[in-house]
Amino acid sequence: MHRTVSGYPAESYSTNGGKTWTTPQPPVYKNGIKLKTPRACPRIWKCQNGKYLFWYHNNGEWNYGSRNPAWISGGIEKDGKIVWSQPEILFYEENENLRMSYPDLIEQDGKYWITETNKADARVHEIPNEFLNTLWSQFEIKTVTKKNLVAEWNETEIPENGQLKVPSKPENSYADGFTIDLRVVLATLSPGQLLLSSKDKNGNGIELKTDIFGAIKISISEGEHTDSWTSDPGLIKATGQEHCISVSVDNGPRIIQFVIDGTVNNGRNMRAFGWGRYAVDIENFNFEKFETGKLARESVNIKGKISRLRLYNRALLNTEIIGNHGL
Repeated sequence: MHRTVSGYPAESYSTNGGKTWTTPQPPVYKNGIKLKTPRACPRIWKCQNGKYLFWYHNNGEWNYGSRNPAWISGGIEKDGKIVWSQPEILFYEENENLRMSYPDLIEQDGKYWITETNKADARVHEIPNEFLNTLWSQFEIKTVTKKNLVAEWNETEIPENGQLKVPSKPENSYADGFTIDLRVVLATLSPGQLLLSSKDKNGNGIELKTDIFGAIKISISEGEHTDSWTSDPGLIKATGQEHCISVSVDNGPRIIQFVIDGTVNNGRNMRAFGWGRYAVDIENFNFEKFETGKLARESVNIKGKISRLRLYNRALLNTEIIGNHGL
């Protein structure tokens, strides 16, 4: 693996003990999308189980500044090449201006540790086996996660332009983050169509709407202050096709991510970042109900509708969301 200034890492293969190497090319996920990383150390490890791990930074900046968070993909060898899972956040600094790099892997007695440094402190972190096994399971996962599932509604329970009451439980805190996972059919790509809204009397909450160029936009509000982020353009089609749309809001690194039809948004060739940061305080968020919008009708045969909705009171792993999508 090579670092570059292109916004992508580059990989080369040797099949003769390092005498010759293939021309460096950007590695790709199983779905063919290129992995992204800035001018930083892209580190690959082969584990004792024969599987691989890859440390990088999941953005297409050309310089060395954007090294927080650190992201990780799992790899398996197939036909002489490594197939990479889509990314998960591995480490982050609360101060987004701090950077981490130069990692290494320690594997001993069935346990894993990863070292890293910000050029001031050197640190060692034990990585839970469960996390890595989940990462490696991404290639075949097709199960819906129930952990921290607050509520779930099917098509017959979701009204057009109505309200959905969220079960109220003492443990339903959203201080750590949340995930909204839905299936939707759009009749038109017109921007501004309301999918979901949930706001309290103080203006705290979220709105999920269609945006320009076939994207979905989430707005997170704390009173009068609002932060927003959109999914990658062009992933939603106005053909009456059902799409799986998930957005996770992680209050650790304060990062918003979209997963559309099993594809973790990374900006592709349209923007450097597929994920966004937010500053609003969600500590006191309390989803009491969702307002559903009246989606457009393009013809008698194609009508916009939400056919499934799930709410979690944590940011799901991307691998878990891919399992929910079951594609």
